[in-house]
Amino acid sequence: MTTFPHLFAPLQLGSRTVKNRIVSTPHATRYDDGGLIPERYVDYNARKAAGGLGLLMPFGSASVHPTSSPSYGAVALWNARNELPLTEIADRVRPTGALLISQATHLGRRSNSRKSGQVVRAPSDVPEGVNREISHVMTTADVRAIVRAFASAAKRLERCGWDGIEISSFGGHLIEQFWSPRVNTRADRYGGTFEKRMRFVREVIEAVAEAVSDTFLVGMRLTADPMTPDLGLTREAMLEIAAGIDAIGRVDLFSISGGTGATAEAQEASVPTDAFPRGVFNEVAGAMRRTLGVPVLVAGRILTAAEGEAALERGDCDLVGMTRALIADPDLPAKAQAGKAARVRPCVALNQECIGRVNLGMPMRCAVNPQPAPDPTAAGRAASIDRVVVIGGGPAGLEAARCAAAAGHDVTLVERSERLGGELLLAASVGDHPDVEPYLTWLVDELERHSVTVRLGQATAPAQILSLSPTRVVVATGATSFVPPGAAALGCATVTDVAALRDPAVLAGAETVLVYDRNGGFRGASAAFAAAAQGCTVTLAAPLVSVVEDIEPWLRPSLLQRLAALEVVNLPDLNWVESDGGGAFVHRWSGRPYEHTPFDLIVFTSFRQADDSLGRALMAADPDLQVDLVGDCLSPRRLYEAVLEGSAAGAGVAA
Repeated sequence: MTTFPHLFAPLQLGSRTVKNRIVSTPHATRYDDGGLIPERYVDYNARKAAGGLGLLMPFGSASVHPTSSPSYGAVALWNARNELPLTEIADRVRPTGALLISQATHLGRRSNSRKSGQVVRAPSDVPEGVNREISHVMTTADVRAIVRAFASAAKRLERCGWDGIEISSFGGHLIEQFWSPRVNTRADRYGGTFEKRMRFVREVIEAVAEAVSDTFLVGMRLTADPMTPDLGLTREAMLEIAAGIDAIGRVDLFSISGGTGATAEAQEASVPTDAFPRGVFNEVAGAMRRTLGVPVLVAGRILTAAEGEAALERGDCDLVGMTRALIADPDLPAKAQAGKAARVRPCVALNQECIGRVNLGMPMRCAVNPQPAPDPTAAGRAASIDRVVVIGGGPAGLEAARCAAAAGHDVTLVERSERLGGELLLAASVGDHPDVEPYLTWLVDELERHSVTVRLGQATAPAQILSLSPTRVVVATGATSFVPPGAAALGCATVTDVAALRDPAVLAGAETVLVYDRNGGFRGASAAFAAAAQGCTVTLAAPLVSVVEDIEPWLRPSLLQRLAALEVVNLPDLNWVESDGGGAFVHRWSGRPYEHTPFDLIVFTSFRQADDSLGRALMAADPDLQVDLVGDCLSPRRLYEAVLEGSAAGAGVAA
């Protein structure tokens, strides 16, 4: 009997059967080419289906009409040129037994005319809190054109061999805008009363139902809790809306999540970061399930098979969205069903690469699986066995050792400290990134499974490394943090962020602390949290227009809220300037000295330089030895680059 009986039980959806309850919900990738589906997108979805999931929903915000897609980089369901790749996806997914449903939507005021080059359309001209653009008020003819476009998209999907369509209001898209009494101020047949505000979605569902066969699945995705008062839509209102849609009698599945796109805070909740609890929307999905007469899917920080099983067993849902977990490891379903759930690569839920990049207009990546299609370890055993020595037990070194050992090489990892983890340990040190620890545990377990020899607390001089007779060496010695030399002139105690996070005792006794983060990233916030936890009065400063400027906009709200709750003072536009006589803080734009009450302690954050000395020494000692520098010792960057370069070097391929 399977360890997860609920998760791997089949389920009837309309006239179809889904083989298990694991779903990859729609998400954007920016893999499209102006709305067209390239081969990379086909391969990505075929790879996910091959991992054993039950239901695949490939496209986030797939557009039904030309007035929506260009501003978001979404797949254009309205474009006939996509019929060939749509058919190819269906042909490649069908043999896996997974069902295939495409999301379909219109963004309405969620668009941006500066990006798309065309006017934004919405029910009314009420600006949105994120894009802040005043929309063109849709005419009745505009509305009817969009209704027809939904029907046309459904017909195309069925013609191309897909199993269904998911009509979406989620994320503050056009349908939700019609529901909102504060966004929809129309006085015609589509606005005013509840029934009139529901007319648009009813017409869409009825048009779609008429355009396709009775066996073609129709889903509906919506928020159960917008998590903002700006729309005038409460949890109770969303229950009433969902019940009204269910009463139409043609929706086979409801996909439930939370948040919306109306405000920055609610937008972050719509793809919840690690600041949100696991299974954050299970409760509201359960309320929907008790109200509705068809299966309910929940999406929102369900990251493990055990969490999915528990949600199903409690009756929170009938299907579980595990999208980001499946990006991190598309083989999650197959591993879990085979009793190998511990071998699933965990999602760290940072949202930097999979969400942040997409919303900055760049293609999706994954911090822990930098090539979401093939895993470098899937290439098979190497033709000849190398003796690989990996120096450094941070994420780059751990990944290099894992991949080299998986390829069949004889691997020794040498770490000068007494514990593996490197920067991952610091990321998890103050509890603001709780999902990093499971990933570190997985990496260490993988080394043991692949019989990697690990030497902790070992010297890493060239002679000691060469004494191991390596065929090749992967150097992952990371970066060195430093306090700038001019800080001695400040007349107060100074430490690096690394020192403060490794041993918070260095913060004890300081009443006032300045955390100066020259990058404006997560590390400055972590140092501020650590200082606040010691009872310090904290100021977080950066030379940028925001103290968290380097963090993608979708990821900032919860971080800023937590800083505010701890009464951390934010001080942007502060430059650190070195001079022959020392150093000083000055206002970025005026150049005037920063006048302030003296601080007891200053934490200099993100002052780092690559520690490549050992790699260079090895190259000099043995010019014929293959030496690869990876991660921060090449250049201090993010987790993604460390994992990418480590995996490539370990597998013996170019990054």
